[in-house]
Amino acid sequence: MSIHKKIGLATFIALGLAACGSGGSGGSDGPSAAATPNADIRAAKAELAAVNAGEIGKTTFKVNDYTIKLGETTHKVADMQKGAVVDLQNGNENVRAYRQAYSIVAGKFDVKNITGGSAEDSVETLKDPMTVGLINGEATQTLPTTGKYTYNGAAFSNSETGRLTYNVDFDKKVGSGAVTGLVQTGDIKLEEAAFKHNAWSNDLDGTSVRAHGIAGKVSKGTESVGDYSLNFFGQNAEEVAGVVYHNQVGNIGIAGQR
Repeated sequence: MSIHKKIGLATFIALGLAACGSGGSGGSDGPSAAATPNADIRAAKAELAAVNAGEIGKTTFKVNDYTIKLGETTHKVADMQKGAVVDLQNGNENVRAYRQAYSIVAGKFDVKNITGGSAEDSVETLKDPMTVGLINGEATQTLPTTGKYTYNGAAFSNSETGRLTYNVDFDKKVGSGAVTGLVQTGDIKLEEAAFKHNAWSNDLDGTSVRAHGIAGKVSKGTESVGDYSLNFFGQNAEEVAGVVYHNQVGNIGIAGQR
């Protein structure tokens, strides 16, 4: 998913991101292999296969290195309380963030003041749906192969904070759970889904991330109401963090620890 509005005052900065590349030289008899379309296609296919096979290392960013800047104020993630939703605001721009020991989830939304057009009319505050644009941290490199664990934490929208409960069976390599306590959505179920290798880009800071994770459907009773994706963080998969893409209310940030 992408944010179509340009991010103005709210900027997320991840430290320690580096890029590396390699090069070589070819003979003068013809074009180098790297310059041919077929070589590019083969390289892309090889990289995709490596990602799917989990051969490329998972991305790691230190959570304490993050800062969130709104206007002239820089908020250090390291100073934020763990296990609590933090509300940051500058004018009409708002950020809600949830920090854990190894991961952070954050979403952005705008607030508009609407009046009836005359001075006597009352002002109504309207919040846009939240877009989760930052899911990052110290991605788990190697998942446990045995054990069943329950991850408990928070689920948050643009205005509410509820509860995430997510159960993972590392023997069967599946997970399922629920989001409760949000009036906007009611209680919803995160359907059982298998482990997979997730890759995504964070719109709010431009980082590209790879991680072990799970992606599945979201339901309320017999009705399908969206999708979800979460990822494992911490050396021993101590945490999960991700997003619910709800069809009616926008994004919901989810995070928990075992």
